[in-house]
Amino acid sequence: MIEHVVDTALQSDASPVYVITGYQSEKIEEAISGKDVKIIYNPSYKSGVKTSIDIGIQALPETINGAIILPADMPNIKKDNINKLIEEFDVEKTNICISSNNGIKSNPVLWHRNLFKNVSIIPENAMFRPILVEHSDYTTMVKSAKKTLVDINTLIEFEENIK
Repeated sequence: MIEHVVDTALQSDASPVYVITGYQSEKIEEAISGKDVKIIYNPSYKSGVKTSIDIGIQALPETINGAIILPADMPNIKKDNINKLIEEFDVEKTNICISSNNGIKSNPVLWHRNLFKNVSIIPENAMFRPILVEHSDYTTMVKSAKKTLVDINTLIEFEENIK
């Protein structure tokens, strides 16, 4: 799954691509070795995904206008999903572009640089709802097919979505 997500990100218009590792970092690094990505190890990964988001945001160059948060457990994600977020992104206004299907918000999410400081207030379960409510005036919903937004969190979800 990680190879698919990394390859998809690399095929998209997103650049540069960073991969934050933690659990099974050696296997992940081996799986994506030779790919044009910057790999950053998160020594605090056991504390939750929020620490990986924080490390990734802090590592970004100051020259970028925004960052896409794309979990590695999205087996059906397509480069078009990522490119739609980038197309809807407005550098001139501080906004968040979030993938959605029938009004249900999902990853991936594109954050404007001016909102990076707000990433630190994301709760540990990485639910963006409080920030999206606070910044709803700046949020752009980007419609995507439901199947492409599948996020695998359990073995049952994996078996249902990987066939």
